[in-house]
Amino acid sequence: MLLRNDTLVKELKAEYNQANWQNPSLSKDVSVTNFFLTGLTGRKNILELLPGQHLGIKDRYRIIRRLGQKDANVYHTYDTERGHEVVLKIVVSDSRQVEKTCNQLSRELASRSSIDDYTNIVITYDIHTAQYEGFSLVLLSMEYADGGSLRGWLSENRHNKNRRITEGLALLEQSCSAIRVIHKAGLVHRDIKPENILLCRNGNNFIVKLTDFGISCNISDISSATEHNLTIAGTPLYMSPEQFSHDELNISPVSDIYSFGVVIYEIMAGKPPFYGNFKQLRDEHINKQPPKLIGELHKWGQIVDRCLQKDPQKRYGNIDELISDINRLKKGLAISVDISCPECGHVNLNIDTTSCENCHTSLDSIFRLCPICNREVRLDVEHCPGCGQNVASYYTLKERQQKVETLKDESPVEAIKLLELILREGAGDFNKRAVELIRDLREKQQRLESLIQEATEAEANGNPEKAIKLWNEVLKIVARHKTAKQQLKRLRSLSTQFGNQWKEAIGCMDRGDFEQAEKLLENCLDITPNHSDILKLLDDCRSRSTHYNQALENALIAGKSKRLLRAKEQVLQALTQAPKSSKALKLQSDTDSKLEKVESLFSKSVEEFNGAQFSKLAETIKKIEEIQSDSTFLSDSKKKDIFSNRDKYLDLIKQTQMAFDSQELDKAVAKIKAALKICPKSNEAKRIYDGINSNKTEANHLINKAISEIRASRFERAHGFLDKAANLYPSLEEIKLANVNLLEVETIYCHSKQKTKELFLKRNLDEALGSANTAQQLCPDSEEIAALIKDIKTDQRVAEKTLKDVQEYLLSARFDKVSENIKKAKNLWRSFDLLSEIEAQAKQIADSFNSRILSVKQHQKQGDLEIALEACQGALEICPGSKDASDLLKIIQTDQAYVKKYIEEARVLLRSADFDKVRNKIEAAKKIWSEYEKLSEAESQAKEVAKTFNHEMSSAEQLLEANSLENSQAACQAALKICPDSEKADELLKRINRAIEEDKAKKRRKEDIKTTILDIVFMPYAIIVTIVVFLVQHWKIGLTVIAIALLGYGAFLGFFWFADHLKTTIMLFIGVPVIALIVFRS
Repeated sequence: MLLRNDTLVKELKAEYNQANWQNPSLSKDVSVTNFFLTGLTGRKNILELLPGQHLGIKDRYRIIRRLGQKDANVYHTYDTERGHEVVLKIVVSDSRQVEKTCNQLSRELASRSSIDDYTNIVITYDIHTAQYEGFSLVLLSMEYADGGSLRGWLSENRHNKNRRITEGLALLEQSCSAIRVIHKAGLVHRDIKPENILLCRNGNNFIVKLTDFGISCNISDISSATEHNLTIAGTPLYMSPEQFSHDELNISPVSDIYSFGVVIYEIMAGKPPFYGNFKQLRDEHINKQPPKLIGELHKWGQIVDRCLQKDPQKRYGNIDELISDINRLKKGLAISVDISCPECGHVNLNIDTTSCENCHTSLDSIFRLCPICNREVRLDVEHCPGCGQNVASYYTLKERQQKVETLKDESPVEAIKLLELILREGAGDFNKRAVELIRDLREKQQRLESLIQEATEAEANGNPEKAIKLWNEVLKIVARHKTAKQQLKRLRSLSTQFGNQWKEAIGCMDRGDFEQAEKLLENCLDITPNHSDILKLLDDCRSRSTHYNQALENALIAGKSKRLLRAKEQVLQALTQAPKSSKALKLQSDTDSKLEKVESLFSKSVEEFNGAQFSKLAETIKKIEEIQSDSTFLSDSKKKDIFSNRDKYLDLIKQTQMAFDSQELDKAVAKIKAALKICPKSNEAKRIYDGINSNKTEANHLINKAISEIRASRFERAHGFLDKAANLYPSLEEIKLANVNLLEVETIYCHSKQKTKELFLKRNLDEALGSANTAQQLCPDSEEIAALIKDIKTDQRVAEKTLKDVQEYLLSARFDKVSENIKKAKNLWRSFDLLSEIEAQAKQIADSFNSRILSVKQHQKQGDLEIALEACQGALEICPGSKDASDLLKIIQTDQAYVKKYIEEARVLLRSADFDKVRNKIEAAKKIWSEYEKLSEAESQAKEVAKTFNHEMSSAEQLLEANSLENSQAACQAALKICPDSEKADELLKRINRAIEEDKAKKRRKEDIKTTILDIVFMPYAIIVTIVVFLVQHWKIGLTVIAIALLGYGAFLGFFWFADHLKTTIMLFIGVPVIALIVFRS
């Protein structure tokens, strides 16, 4: 049925315009697609027809309900004339357009005239006109599909993949049949989608009905059409690339196959391959490949991929090919798409070709091995060309075997059926295994039937636990038995329901709702009759109800008579029966509130008694008695104790006041403490006690002041403070102790101070400091003794600092400062035990240092720097900071460096044979360090080198004069080895080399002359010999001539060449005649 949403039409128009599709027929096309909304007027007129209304002549059509969306004029109606339900599509028009509308619809119907099979096609009955509220209506009645559409079926089974695959396959096959019918009639549907695939109920199955031919066209019309009279139609979610591309000339039955491929994908995957707005859908349908189907859907992916090829030439050529592949897929055979090249899509005609004839890509993926001869057989070939084995049946059997292995653990009955099918069609090697499996599965089935019967009886007898146990036994035999799993799930659900009601009943009892608990337990008995636990709990419920009500009633009676403790006891008994009872908990709360108030009043009465507020105490006791009559806080005995303690307290206060007035302060303290034990928070008793304590505190304060004065050695002030303390609290023991301590400290302190002063004057600082420390221990805050200690320590520090300076002066060899500081330290601290030792050490160091310095200077003058250096280093070891010793060391080290430098320079000068400068350098070094061993060695070496060099140079010059060039060159080179940088030797060598070159040139000119003469003589010789050999017939005569020629020519050559070139001569004068003879003889 052609149903269109107006919002979608507007969106399509906007998308088409935005895409700049400037086709004149576009607006016409959109109005066609929206025909049943607007009619030919272009106005949208939505009818609001209510159930029960009638339309048509003689009220032929009775409205049942609207179909589809609210803005669609499509209704489910009852045709009174035909006597069955139909679908009525209504076109709202005006009187001028009615005829045109009818003609348009007639043409639509005429296009279906060639359809010869309406099994899977919606039947269109007739066209009528009618009037309704001033509108002219065109009515199109069609066959009613009571099962809804494929869209609704997909929505219901969106999450049920198994049903989509199994039942969906049957729907797909019927849809293919419908598409084949319209294609056979020469039509292209152009809008195949789930909404246009309707379902009619047929028992438990559906019959597919294809509808909505409002945008279909005739194939012959497309082939003869021009670009300007074509229209674009379809639903973007399912449109083919050529429909999006405005390529109407290429729209053909394969366009419907593309749209149907999208439907197949949606059935298998549960969703379409592409989503988005018009632009996105156009881009994805034209350019992008759909997501792959994976897992068990992978085999369907091959069919879908071929249906959804962007190039129409690569899709199925017709719907029959698609139907064939679906049938092959059902049988487990390879589908036709498998034999195309995965790289270029080429189909090889030769079934044995394992590589593509077009692009040479390997085709191993579309071959499988024959189980008999192991030959590779293409997937679309059923029988092996080599041995005739039915390969397709073999792999089908293999797949069924795998399915049997799955079913035998799920449903023995289904497994047996499949095994029987295998045996009927031929099981081959699997025959024995199949028979054994059937026997085993039938045995299992017999055991299962017994267990299932027992489980059913156990459940009927109200023993679900036993039933669950028996069903679990079933699962032990068949691990995934469907019925057992379902029954276990149901029983566990009932068990859960029972458990919930059981828990709820217990909860009701805890809340005191025993009536509801009894009802719930009776429900549990309905689920499991005569259950002992339920009956026991039911009795317990009734017993608890009785005890609960009795305790609650007793608590209420006790509360009215102010017996709060009795009421609380009864409430607690009620809560033991119903711990969450709101009534009992409220009564408990009220009782606890009153008890808390009584407890609060009792706490207040205790505070009032402790504070000796006896008038307020009487009022609080009265309030307690008004709330609670059985209070344990205010029994008669406790009341008697309260009044007795009150009288005792008042008597003690009186006695305390009398003792205080008579200055018997210790007695007063004892009485007031006794009173405070009775009433510890009494303000009156505290005031009296604080008064006595004030005198004692002041006396203690004066004692502490006296102690502070003693610590500061101010003894007169200490005596004064102790006297004042005795006036405030005469009997205080601390005052007596403080006086004794004062006298003792004063005596010892004065003695120690006097002794310290005497020792300090004698400069005996150690003993003076000990005596001062003794005095300071007695009076640590005494400023006088602190000043003495400070003076002593200052002198000690100065003396120690002076001696420390002595050590530094010794290190730097400043012996005058050493003597001066030792004398100063003696004047400060005569008793210092290390002083004499330091003085002796300083004298020893000075003598040793001076001795070494004297030795340095003597050896330096004698030129013995090595011994001078050792003596200087020894002096520095004694006094490392001595500037004089350091300066001497630097001088010695500098002189040594100069000597070594002069020796090195002399060695360098030896290389250039500058012997005068070498002697000067050695003489300079001798003046500084005459005893240096390497100096004499360098001097000897210089003399030896000079002697050898001069000898070689003299020999070279003499040999050069005698024209012995090579010997002269060797002598000169020997001289350069001795002194490689000598300019004199280098110049002589150059002269010798020039002479050698000139001699060689003369010899080369002489050789050139000899060679020229030889060439001049050799040519006629060769010519003569050759002529003689060829002219003379007898070879012996020729040989004689050659010999004579050789003798004459040899004499000539002997003069020029024989001596120097013997081998060459022999080769020339023997070789040439021999070659000539060989040629002649041949």
